[in-house]
Amino acid sequence: MNKRLILDHIESLGSRKDIIDKVKFINNWTIKRPILDRFNQEFNLNKNELEEVVEAYRQYFLMNLIKPPQIIVGMPSFIVDELWHTHLLYTKNYMVFCHKALGQFLHHLPNSASPKAQAAIKEATESAFILNSYIDFGEIRSQELPLLFVIDSILFHSPVKQYQIGDFDHIIK
Repeated sequence: MNKRLILDHIESLGSRKDIIDKVKFINNWTIKRPILDRFNQEFNLNKNELEEVVEAYRQYFLMNLIKPPQIIVGMPSFIVDELWHTHLLYTKNYMVFCHKALGQFLHHLPNSASPKAQAAIKEATESAFILNSYIDFGEIRSQELPLLFVIDSILFHSPVKQYQIGDFDHIIK
């Protein structure tokens, strides 16, 4: 992925203030308790673990905010995907969140574990690392993977896909 392509796309999203406002909205967004309670019926996570899953969910939406339109962002986390499924059940809440966070509805596409989707995940993560040098991007730092990529291994010690910082060496300078 070309750094200039990503930065050009970010510039096309609107003013820097508009982008920062959306980033702030996503970073400060609080998921409604009924959604979280329904999600947690299956997983029985403690409060700190739930907060980490929500933070990783925010990171997924941040990556969707800054990705160029030709990139489809696959979901790298099983647990975050399950939270997304639950949020989708609350359609009005999800629709309002998407429009405030992204300016458009984000559809859920199945099969994000396909090789094509995994390549898209890497491209979106590259976008996230590049964006980190453009505006404050929450928890993503240039020398560590976003929580979104490691949350499954943190919570379950048996990730669907094990990501390593070395997977992204070509973009970390």
